[in-house]
Amino acid sequence: MNKVTFLLTAMLVLVGCSKNSEIVDQLWNEAENLRQQENLGAAISKLVDIKTNFPDDPKAAEAQFMVGEIYLNDVKNYPIALEEFKTVIHDFPKSEMAEKAFFMIGYIYTNYLQAFSDGIEYYNLFLEKYPKSELVAAVKYELESLADVEKEILELSTASKTHSEVAN
Repeated sequence: MNKVTFLLTAMLVLVGCSKNSEIVDQLWNEAENLRQQENLGAAISKLVDIKTNFPDDPKAAEAQFMVGEIYLNDVKNYPIALEEFKTVIHDFPKSEMAEKAFFMIGYIYTNYLQAFSDGIEYYNLFLEKYPKSELVAAVKYELESLADVEKEILELSTASKTHSEVAN
């Protein structure tokens, strides 16, 4: 009798998981279609549904990442894009999307917001966390292009400290 109960429970779980996967796929496809139609609010809503209602599904991290992409590329609201990518890192720290989100945060800071110190910080964190990533070459390229800016930031910081010490 226990084997029968176990088998029935296992079958119900598998059917439930399959149904959830179908729902997630449907929401994902709807979000992509809405994005192509430039109905961005509705697309974001579908993606948030995936993340909120199916947080353990592999597409949940992708959905959160896509929200960041929409704010970055379609809406061009860079501060919100940053927050959405930071949410990927916070909510899905072990996912592949977290790795990509780290890169995107550094990229937004340096290329859209000219917040070079923040961008450099995220790029360096990326290199610490993901030294074997396919994106390492891109991060190193970005850091090389920021070398003069980083040098200037350090010089200004040193000059500011020296000026502060003299004033005291």
